Parts: sequence; C-alpha cells; structure tokens
Amino acid sequence: VAVPIGTNGYGFGRILIIDSPAILVGFYKIKSVEPKIDINSIEFNSYLMQIVCGDIGIRKKTWILVGNLPLNKKYRLPYFWNNDTMTNQLMLRKYNPPLENPLALVNFVDIPTNEEEIKEKNAQPDGAFGWKAAEVVLKHYLEKAGVI
Repeated sequence: VAVPIGTNGYGFGRILIIDSPAILVGFYKIKSVEPKIDINSIEFNSYLMQIVCGDIGIRKKTWILVGNLPLNKKYRLPYFWNNDTMTNQLMLRKYNPPLENPLALVNFVDIPTNEEEIKEKNAQPDGAFGWKAAEVVLKHYLEKAGVI
C-alpha cells in the first residue's frame, strides 16, 4: 500500500493482518514521489516499523493499493512497547488475541523492560493509530531513518 507522507511523496507498507476497521501494517524504509513501486523488489520481512491503525485511508482511497501478494505463513503479532504514564516505566507488551479477532488488543501481558530489550526484540510502538496519525508516524520514522 502507498501511503501519503505530506509533500514528501509516499511511503510503502504491507498489510499483515486485516480485522476491519483495524489493520496491522508493516512499513518499509522506502519512499517515492509517485505511489508506484515494483513490489517484487521489496525485501518483505525488513520492516521499518509495524503498527496497528485504522483502514479508513484504504476505504477512502487515499492509501493506494499497489499490489497483492499473499503472506507465506500465518503472521504473528510482534512485541510492542509503551511507557507506563503512571510509573514512567518502559513496558514490553505481548498480545494474545483470540483467533477470530486477531487485532482485539485486549488480552496482553506487560513486562518491565528497557531500551536495549526493546531494540533486541524489535518491539513496535504500542497503540492503535488513526489512519492520518499513521501517516505522520510513518513520515517521522522515514525522517529518523534518513530516507527523507
């Protein structure tokens, strides 16, 4: 999927889980002025980030579908991380969603962690992002990675 990132063009991602109105998207370290890409040139498991967000961008057609390649296997949710606002403690979060509702992010275990473990486990930012917020977060991550 091609996702607009303001005046910088488009970032690209792969929809990993659909549980409408929520989706889990793995975004790549790729940007283009045009919403076009050779999907066969992408290294599919090298995500810059993975987030849960709304699917309204797809339904409104501001997020542009650029291909349709099936996943090779059932996708498992990654570890996520957050900062507990009450204790200011970094937490590693592992979700255990029911099979019939894979993005029902209600059953989870929080484990105190640190920045090193977050990087080691490639934990992703926790929370459900609106589709516009996902565009902003993707732009931020692409800037941080030096792509923009």
